[in-house]
Amino acid sequence: MLSVLMTNTFLKEIRNKSLIFLGLLNIAIVIVISVIIKSLGESTLAQDGLNFVGGGALGIYFLCINFWIVFLAYLIGSNTIASDLNSKIVNQLVSFPISRWQYILVRALGAWLIILAFYFLSYFVGGLVFSGVTGVEVEMGKFVYAFLCNVFPLLAAVLVSMFFSLYLNRTFTFVTCIFVSFIVRTSTGFVSKMGLERMLEDFSFLKGLGLVFHYLFPHISSWSGYANSNLFNSETNFALASESVHLVVMILLWSLLINIIFNRKEL
Repeated sequence: MLSVLMTNTFLKEIRNKSLIFLGLLNIAIVIVISVIIKSLGESTLAQDGLNFVGGGALGIYFLCINFWIVFLAYLIGSNTIASDLNSKIVNQLVSFPISRWQYILVRALGAWLIILAFYFLSYFVGGLVFSGVTGVEVEMGKFVYAFLCNVFPLLAAVLVSMFFSLYLNRTFTFVTCIFVSFIVRTSTGFVSKMGLERMLEDFSFLKGLGLVFHYLFPHISSWSGYANSNLFNSETNFALASESVHLVVMILLWSLLINIIFNRKEL
């Protein structure tokens, strides 16, 4: 039954016109980013101070792709459960011999796999083509490792957007996720720079709010930055061990929250 539901998830998204539009937009963005960066040239990027990610133009290309794919994860995740609730099809699905948590699990994994397909095309196909055009060589091992670094953070992004979609419509869910990701990025930067002890000194409401966002939300942008840093051998203060533990906890925590709320929701 779970395999049937997974197939239904893929078919539902494939039939979704917005997904087709996103697919075409994904290709267009890859092309536009490549053309713009190639037209600017390495010298212009360096003069403008845009060569900060290492790897020059190719590094900026990957930075833009990572940024876009997180947006895509929020968009697809915000519609994964919401579309079922709006169309009332969720009533039929949970009437089958599956539990609600199994429904949530399959829908989340289905959306995640679709996003990874987009990411694979953007990252590997677009990246290899752009690398060939610019002449910048990247070690395949690091190339694959950088890709894998963003795989599970994208799952966390899907879960966060699914959570907010239980309360908000698709547009507000997406806007909320973008806003939250900005706050998390800012708070993580402060905590990383100042340290927890200094953050606790002269404790204030804003510092407390920053710590809440830092510890209760996944650090998706930090993983993206770490992936690029590793890809082009640039320096990073990313704590891999602690961030890995934090990511696992976040995936489990947000999965649990979605399950609890969905189980209490009247369908």
